Amino acid sequence: MSIYISPPFGTWINLKNTISIRGSFTPDPRSGLIRQIFKTLRYTKRGWVNKIGLRNPGIRKVSFDTSSVVSLAALNDDWDKFIDIVPAGQKIELNLSCPNVYNYFINPATLTHFILKYDWISCKLSPNNDIFNQCDFLSYYGINRIHLSNTVSVDKGGLSGKEVKKFNLQYIPQIQKQFPGLEIIAGGGIYSPQDFCDYKILGITNFSLSTIFFTPWKVKKVLQVANN
Repeated sequence: MSIYISPPFGTWINLKNTISIRGSFTPDPRSGLIRQIFKTLRYTKRGWVNKIGLRNPGIRKVSFDTSSVVSLAALNDDWDKFIDIVPAGQKIELNLSCPNVYNYFINPATLTHFILKYDWISCKLSPNNDIFNQCDFLSYYGINRIHLSNTVSVDKGGLSGKEVKKFNLQYIPQIQKQFPGLEIIAGGGIYSPQDFCDYKILGITNFSLSTIFFTPWKVKKVLQVANN
């Protein structure tokens, strides 16, 4: 069993018995992170909403290490720029799902380049796209690990939390049946031990935490259940 801390919190938080996912990083810097957080981050009845839009210092500012995962995101199909910068031993996540930029995907030739260079790859998917077409595409080209899922696209940004969990619980059993070779990292709406167990009962053994860190006093209870 593995517990991942997803972006943005994985960039700054490292906890015992967890794996941090740092990023998502783009090939070139995208400034204005603090401004976008204050401008767009808010809590609604449906959950947390943001429109940060992949603000980050760029991949060249990253210190690579094999204990964490580095999340990568390309805005203009410039995925190839990562190949010469990110070392082969690094675990990587390909973020194919940010709702605050636009829908984009990765072409087969570039995906093959990543598969040939990196031993550990996870692809983070979007609940707004056709999840089965995404899984079919990725598994066909040799990806065996997916991260379900990113925020749900709404009018004012990306919605995280319970809405994502609803999507995941609905589609995980179908994905497991149709694509038995895909390892699933499940994340979205894990705010309590019960949320954790709702995923575990589906046979999930890899979990991702993120927005729970807005309420850090809840983290300990979830990790206690996870580590038992």
